[in-house]
Amino acid sequence: MPGLCRRNCDNAPRARPATEHPANHHDRRPRSGPLSCTSPDVRSPRRLTRDPDSHVGPLPPAGAPATAPTDEFAAPTTGPDRYEILGEHGRGGLGRVSRAHDRLLGRDVAIKELISRGLISEIRFLREALITARLEHPGIVPIHEAGRWPDGTPYYAMKLVAGRSLRDLLAARATVDERIALLDHVIAVADAIAYAHGKNIIHRDLKPANVIVGDFGETVVIDWGLAKDLGEADELTGGGSPSPSPDDGLTAVGTVLGTPAYMSPEQERGEPVDRRADVFAIGAMLWELCSLQKQPPASTAQRRRALRRAGIDEDLIAIIKQALDPDPARRYPHAGALAADLKAFTSGARIAARRYSLPALLAHWTRRHRMFAVSAAVVVVLAAAGSVAYVRNVAAARDRADQAAAAAHQERDRAVLSQASLLLEKDPAQARDLLASLTLRSPQYALLASRAQRGAAIHVVAFPEDIDAMYRAPGAGIAVRTRDGELHQIDPRAGTRRLVARELQPGVTARAGSWLYARKLFGDRTVSVSTPAPARALDAGALDGISALVALRGAVYALDRHKDLYRLGQQAPVLVRRGVHHIAGDGALLVLCTLDGTLEVLRDEALVVRRRCPVVQSPYAIAVAGDDYATMTEGGVLTIARAGQTVDIQTENHGEYEVALARTGVVAFGGYERNAGWLLRPGETALESAPPHAATLSCVAAGGRFAAWGYFDGTVIAADTVSGAVWQLKGHAEGVTHIVIDDESEQLVSASVGDVRVWDLKAPPITRAAPSTCAAHHIQFSADRTRAALDCRGGSVLLWSVASGAVTELHRHAGHAVGVRWLGDQVCSIGWDGKLLCTVPGGATRSYDIDGGRLASLVADPRHDVLAFASVDGRIWKLDGEPHGLYQHGAVPVRVEFSPDGHRLASLGRDGSLIVFDLTGNRIVARAAAHSGVGSMSWSGEEIWSSSIDGALRWWRLDGDALRLRAQIQQGGPFWFARVVGEIWLGEVDGVLLIGRASDPATLRLELGKHAEGLDVSADGRYVAVSVANEIAIIDLRAHRLATLGIDSSDTNQIAFLDPVTLVANAATALKLVHLDRLDFVAF
Repeated sequence: MPGLCRRNCDNAPRARPATEHPANHHDRRPRSGPLSCTSPDVRSPRRLTRDPDSHVGPLPPAGAPATAPTDEFAAPTTGPDRYEILGEHGRGGLGRVSRAHDRLLGRDVAIKELISRGLISEIRFLREALITARLEHPGIVPIHEAGRWPDGTPYYAMKLVAGRSLRDLLAARATVDERIALLDHVIAVADAIAYAHGKNIIHRDLKPANVIVGDFGETVVIDWGLAKDLGEADELTGGGSPSPSPDDGLTAVGTVLGTPAYMSPEQERGEPVDRRADVFAIGAMLWELCSLQKQPPASTAQRRRALRRAGIDEDLIAIIKQALDPDPARRYPHAGALAADLKAFTSGARIAARRYSLPALLAHWTRRHRMFAVSAAVVVVLAAAGSVAYVRNVAAARDRADQAAAAAHQERDRAVLSQASLLLEKDPAQARDLLASLTLRSPQYALLASRAQRGAAIHVVAFPEDIDAMYRAPGAGIAVRTRDGELHQIDPRAGTRRLVARELQPGVTARAGSWLYARKLFGDRTVSVSTPAPARALDAGALDGISALVALRGAVYALDRHKDLYRLGQQAPVLVRRGVHHIAGDGALLVLCTLDGTLEVLRDEALVVRRRCPVVQSPYAIAVAGDDYATMTEGGVLTIARAGQTVDIQTENHGEYEVALARTGVVAFGGYERNAGWLLRPGETALESAPPHAATLSCVAAGGRFAAWGYFDGTVIAADTVSGAVWQLKGHAEGVTHIVIDDESEQLVSASVGDVRVWDLKAPPITRAAPSTCAAHHIQFSADRTRAALDCRGGSVLLWSVASGAVTELHRHAGHAVGVRWLGDQVCSIGWDGKLLCTVPGGATRSYDIDGGRLASLVADPRHDVLAFASVDGRIWKLDGEPHGLYQHGAVPVRVEFSPDGHRLASLGRDGSLIVFDLTGNRIVARAAAHSGVGSMSWSGEEIWSSSIDGALRWWRLDGDALRLRAQIQQGGPFWFARVVGEIWLGEVDGVLLIGRASDPATLRLELGKHAEGLDVSADGRYVAVSVANEIAIIDLRAHRLATLGIDSSDTNQIAFLDPVTLVANAATALKLVHLDRLDFVAF
């Protein structure tokens, strides 16, 4: 039965390997530690391995040095010349933060290195780096790199945030009125922590000292040293100092973790904590904003009196009260709910934390709509003067009230958008339902709605009993067996279930379109094997337990609990073989692995293959589909027989594993020892990595053209092996235990503790254009758009023929290729090796050695007759036959661009300096100190648009020999400006995509949540495409609609428009064509 991913345990006792942990076989709930099953039959659960992030290894023996972490935390050694340390920035109990200059990338960074050596300290330090690196949010400092110094000291490099801590800002404000102005920063903290909570991570040490307010107004949460993934096992404790006094501001590094002044009561008692501990800490920060007392009184009544005396609004008092409630059950459940109430409060909307009496509602309405209240009073006065004036003023007041109500409604909708964004990380179906209630149809709504529509389950079938196994068979459909022995038929189209039979043994299979199962009724000593009505029974003789059944064309085989294999029929069972560990079969093929490690493949009961097989606990070590099979053989070899051809693939997997095989030849493979998934496409002989997902693998499945992997965080990752589409399916509250794929209906069915979910795997409008293993920095089309050149991270430069799909290598650099352009019929590229290479496709390659070091920013003039580029020594070069230097920029150039007429060249330096060079007169015509840091630049007619990490987007007009600033837009974070097409400009600020027009002050904002890696605009200016990790978003600017689709992204994730309705995407293993006219758009 192909495509099965099942999990259940037989009750037969066996010796447990020394490496397994004792586990109650009645508890099938997923967990982070390894589980063991009490029988290795084909329908018992695979051995579940621990999430690598949650394993910290054994403590060293007494007297042993505790300076090196376990191998799982191994990190590359960094040479001493990479970073120039500029000075200490700060330090804590475990680490020191220094300001440093990254010589390789030419930027200032913050370096945090461990100063408190010891195994536990080092593990905590490295966990901090790993957890922080997983959190991509504007309010969380991004990690650039992690490694070790030559002496073995671990460190990591992160973004340098210039600014002051919230603690310092609070200390500088002597009155509550001054402090309350910092409320927006606390809301930003709540937003950042809400994002982390959506990722199942809690901070556990939130305090004003760990919040930085940057020079551009950004709010960043730092110091994630005590952060914890709630899906992991409890961490090691010990080895630290005793808990500090409640007000000393230090972080305890003992059994009680955190800063006492901001600890929740349960955290201070050393009890397990969850998201509500962070909510309490944010509530403590809100208290400091609203009171000059550092710590709130223990009594709720005293807190209320103190806040009322300080003039704090009743709504904010209610928010603080709920956030600081000593009972976690009465607190906000997570930071997202707290953030939503804070935003509702600042907008004047009603909050969820307060129940309003009628007088309170009236007072609330009056405070929030003072103008209307005044107007109403005026109306009453004017009523005495005449009914005409009265009516006029009532109408005006009503209009103002309607406007105020609409504004409040919009703010509530924005809070709902924030909540829906959090729900997308856990249950897109709930996010979809929440978004459906909105009246606001903003671009952000369309983005979230498209994501929810793509990832939401179409049906959820509740199961009060735990599910031990899931089956799919042609003609029989899909069924599940519960732990208490019930078999339920699942209708995935209707989302319903129907009881088929009770008191079942683990052995279930299908024959002639009907389920065949083993039953042992109460009081019976032997089992029976039969089908549902009309019942057709097989003679099971004196067998007292069946752990697996396999139905072939001519026979039914049963593996009993003593590991003896029998053939069943109308007569007494016939013993076939003793000592059988696993069996699987389909059609005429039976594959078995014996307890002594012998693999036998039998076709129509005749032996055709005998090899060695690993004896593993995973029940799905063999997969059979029709006349094909897949399994591991000795030496870590994955053996696959498809269409009469057998291929052996060497893997690095030598432990527990699972394999699934579809009738189409798709293979899904999971190695539990390495916690990694792979797939094999039909006809291919090389394994490809599964789409990445940072959680512990729990099961695999294959069906039709799809492969899928289940994870302990409740996520299913599905991949279309034909189109390259990827689905990230979320919604299960606990780990995924089983998956089957119905290739006929193109639906995936997954099971977890408590529910079964059905998902549509609707084929997206993606076609595979050409194979490619290149992570390209650019995709550059020829003038006739029949060919495209790609510069690859590995140094190769490729040529793709759009018509034939052929991909050929033109030439190769010794290091990365970092720029490619067409020069007439030649493809030219630059690389880190300091060379400029030009090749005529099908002809010779010419190499130019540039005396200037590493090269950057290769551009071509509009006619593709001339190239220009920069070198790290500050020179700007021109190639129109032979390369020659044009001028010295001064600072290291980061961007070079030709004007639309090709007569001028502009360059932008790393220091923000902007220079315009006249190619006709061969002279510099203008200079400007455009920005205070590195950025980007583009021409638009006679204007130059520039942006920088200083947060500014500026457009300049060339006026004679001077650059005149025409206008600018200031943002609160680094402005990574991409390009201008006509009047449309695009840019990104910390994961927020901005789209605007020069003639329109309005700006379209999309909070992508991740850094944009690829960006392009269709030639007609209608569509904007942006790529982030494993996703592409398409914005239709003309029809005001948006669509998203998942894709198996490459490292660089570049995209480019082939024509106005076709987008080319550089996916992980191929170039893909996305057909925009067939996308499902959401209007905004």
